[in-house]
Amino acid sequence: MLLSKTNKADIPLYVGSFLMTLFILVVMIDPTNTLLHKKDIAFVLTVAYNMVLFKPDFGKLPYIMLMFCAVAVPWIFSTMRMTPVDPDEVLAAFKSIAPVVLLLWTRNYNMVKLSRFPVVLCCFISLATYIAMSVNPLIERGVWMFMQNIDDPVTISRRTILGVEILGFYLKSCVSFIFVFSYYMLYSLDKTKRNVANFIFLIIIFSYFMISGTRSTMLMPFFLFIVIASYVFKNSRYIKYVMYPLIFVLAIAFVTVLLAAIMETDELSNTIKYGHLDSYAALFDENPLFLIFGQGPGATFYSEGFGEVVVRTEWSYLDLIRNYGVFSLIIVFVFAKPIFSFWKYRKQDDFNYCMFWSYLVYLLIAGTNPLLMSSTGMIVLLMAYSYEDKIKNSINNIDDEDNITHI
Repeated sequence: MLLSKTNKADIPLYVGSFLMTLFILVVMIDPTNTLLHKKDIAFVLTVAYNMVLFKPDFGKLPYIMLMFCAVAVPWIFSTMRMTPVDPDEVLAAFKSIAPVVLLLWTRNYNMVKLSRFPVVLCCFISLATYIAMSVNPLIERGVWMFMQNIDDPVTISRRTILGVEILGFYLKSCVSFIFVFSYYMLYSLDKTKRNVANFIFLIIIFSYFMISGTRSTMLMPFFLFIVIASYVFKNSRYIKYVMYPLIFVLAIAFVTVLLAAIMETDELSNTIKYGHLDSYAALFDENPLFLIFGQGPGATFYSEGFGEVVVRTEWSYLDLIRNYGVFSLIIVFVFAKPIFSFWKYRKQDDFNYCMFWSYLVYLLIAGTNPLLMSSTGMIVLLMAYSYEDKIKNSINNIDDEDNITHI
């Protein structure tokens, strides 16, 4: 049976969507590229396919150029100063931002929608592995040793948070699940949109965040519930009298737990983070020019937090300043730009409001985790710009399919 003209015209987009979904899945399930070793292949295939079949959106080219210049210029300065750098880390810095090239074609895809399957699959696999580890200590040890041997795409640890010891299963890309989590949260709370499947997927993702073992990813779902639930039920005559007290109690509990976790100075993670801060202060005091020109990508410094010379720490924004100086402002601008559109058009669609708060939470979490200048950070960036394009299309009354331009 021959395909209709409409179906034939849609085939390139379907294939492109499949490749983009595959790339997202590879990045999410293997953020360190040491498990499947397919991140580079998936990226090259996706770029090549879009390059051949779709016209690029050259309006995004300035942001791509800004990102690469923000990395390249400080590197050139560091080379001129003959600053010792790790060549592998320099290469990794450029490779980590390479996916930003896909901004040229994000207008053709709803990347938040394409991310739903990869997110649910990653969470399901993680939960199944976690349950097996909890049941059998031998499995826990085996999985831990396996992850140690492949550069820890998943960090498995036992840590104490507020006096409670927990087993953590932290997939390093899990913060990129935030938009999909907000989507299922909205579609589970809103009675006009909810269905059983959305609620099941929400529970799967929520359960994963609870076993991730980090304070930020464990507290994030509760904060988003407070924000989204208060928005959904703001015009409800009766439900709000039940939901608002619950939201208020959760908000007080959230702030109390957050402050207690931050002020727990004996906790190892806090001790390390505070040690990093002292080292940054000493570095910038001795080398004030680093605040302007940066130390350069791949440069190292001594951190009291780890008690050794390191390339990076968990303080992403301070690392940006240390590596790129004033050029770090360019990187922050490129990341922050979509959030202004989400806020501006927050009243035009419920999910615009959710995207604003989700992206804001991501940018805050990224400040205390190395999540910006990485493939995970680029995936979140692509999702944000893709959804911003979707908002602009709806504002201009342009259907998504009409906006796709083939070569």
